[in-house]
Amino acid sequence: MLINTNQWQGSGVILSSDGYIATNFHVVENASLIRVEFYDRSIYSGKVHIAGYDTARDLVILKIDANNLTYAAIGNSDEVEIGESVTAIGSPNGVLNVVSTGKVTDKNDFIISSSAYITGGSSGGGLFNSKGEVIGINSSYDTIEHYMAIPINFVSEMDISQNISLDSWRNINASLVAPQTFTYAVEKNTASISWDPVYSTDGYHIYTSYEEDGKYTLLRNPTENTNIWSWGFPYCFKITATVDNTFYFKISSVRNGVESPLSKAYKVEM
Repeated sequence: MLINTNQWQGSGVILSSDGYIATNFHVVENASLIRVEFYDRSIYSGKVHIAGYDTARDLVILKIDANNLTYAAIGNSDEVEIGESVTAIGSPNGVLNVVSTGKVTDKNDFIISSSAYITGGSSGGGLFNSKGEVIGINSSYDTIEHYMAIPINFVSEMDISQNISLDSWRNINASLVAPQTFTYAVEKNTASISWDPVYSTDGYHIYTSYEEDGKYTLLRNPTENTNIWSWGFPYCFKITATVDNTFYFKISSVRNGVESPLSKAYKVEM
């Protein structure tokens, strides 16, 4: 399906017969008008409100006044496996129902990456498994052909009781918050560290300590010669230890020189 606003154009996934629709926050950000075009080219331009949103994860659930809609079967993104076949459906550049196929190339707790091509306007569309179940909401891509989707389980966990009018929605901006979840894997003496990406940040500050309640020191990014670290996939950065040890990290998000509050302390055992 196609979503048009007075600001942007994107895609969406119908979640229920009574008009709940998932898309990206950035598709409807600051929108005062939202119009929906369905797969059969019928158009809905009636009342729309925001049922729920998660600005950090770049997710929104819309609610329209409609019934008997054909909706997507919801899969379990925790069961996605690297190498499985997937299909991306969206409306890039305003072209309705463009389909591309591929395979899951990588994943972590926060992102599913596939070779199913997406481009501008695909955001908010669905990534489907071979059973026809939606397993992710297409959100972004990078320069090395990571076509990325937000796992559908995050959508399933959202609060959809917020009932925000579009008049009020225009006053809601992306929150500057620290990453909420964190993961790592250790191979030999190197830890690959990742966290959930926070929408609309310029980068992240990383603080380290050998003690959970000790003094935390800002970790410099030697590659970029800066204190800012970019979010990366499938990991954000690696750290190598010469001896077995336990490290603690705190992370903050940075936007326009403003830093969010620090995350809780995350423990890494080498």
